[in-house]
Amino acid sequence: LEADGWFVQQQLVNRNDNVTQVKSLIQSMYSNDPLETKTIFLLGHVPVPYSGDLNPDGHPDHLGAWPADVFYADMDGIWTDNSVNDFSASDPRNQNIPNDGKMDQSVLPSDLELEISRVDFYMLPTFTETESQLMISYLNKLHDFKTRQYIPQDSAVVEDNFGGMAEGFSGAALAGLSPLVGINEVKIADYTSTLLANDFLWAYGAGGGWYSGASGIASTSDFATNNYKSTFSMLFGSYFGDWDATDNFMRASLASGKTLTCSWSGRPYIYYHQLSMGNHFGQSIKAAQNNISAYFSSTLNTFTRWIHIAQLGDP
Repeated sequence: LEADGWFVQQQLVNRNDNVTQVKSLIQSMYSNDPLETKTIFLLGHVPVPYSGDLNPDGHPDHLGAWPADVFYADMDGIWTDNSVNDFSASDPRNQNIPNDGKMDQSVLPSDLELEISRVDFYMLPTFTETESQLMISYLNKLHDFKTRQYIPQDSAVVEDNFGGMAEGFSGAALAGLSPLVGINEVKIADYTSTLLANDFLWAYGAGGGWYSGASGIASTSDFATNNYKSTFSMLFGSYFGDWDATDNFMRASLASGKTLTCSWSGRPYIYYHQLSMGNHFGQSIKAAQNNISAYFSSTLNTFTRWIHIAQLGDP
């Protein structure tokens, strides 16, 4: 990170710490130098904040608190834990009651001051490698890309298996990837066969989902047994946007092949065209998280500033 031009302040935390303890450390660093403190890179299983009473994938059994790393990036918003009381979610992780350590807010209470992204290989039992081995592998391929030991072709593959739905979940990919690779290099093609055969800079895959996969795209098991050669990716489908689940599909993508980043783009759209002007992933995700009307969020014109919007990978 220092070789990239960053000045790094490192804080070590215990994975069993309270999320408010972790946030206090971040707020302390920010208050010491607010002009120069820009980005939070959560490396490892840093305690995961949960918040809200929401289900952006639309499933009633998934209504409740979702992972909310945005909590760490908001330096002055008011977050509470006294009003949501919802036991309806089938997974206890998502159940949210007063004073349980999960916040109430489903929408950002204020703009985020900081960019934030996470690399976390906790609880991926489908992989034969340990959590530490997966982290070492990720950091090695990250270094290879940054030092041009691995150079993918400037192409993108898009597969959207929700073609009959008016929402058009792949809209951000189709609109936002052409500034990065050129309009003629955005390929509408099969996700798996394309990426097992080609080193592509970008990939987007959407299909009916579960926590560890998307129909017509791939699964966590596929990621564990094959090398998918997309460097940067967006995935969309039910359930796995809740990325803290065991064997989660999105986190598993970072453990496969050449993949360095992943986000859940569709509700809302997440755009990355800023990268073509030399910006970085942290700026793109912060723009999506703080967005009100600068960017078209979805054909439903909703999901703006919801707390589930997250970036995985080196920001």
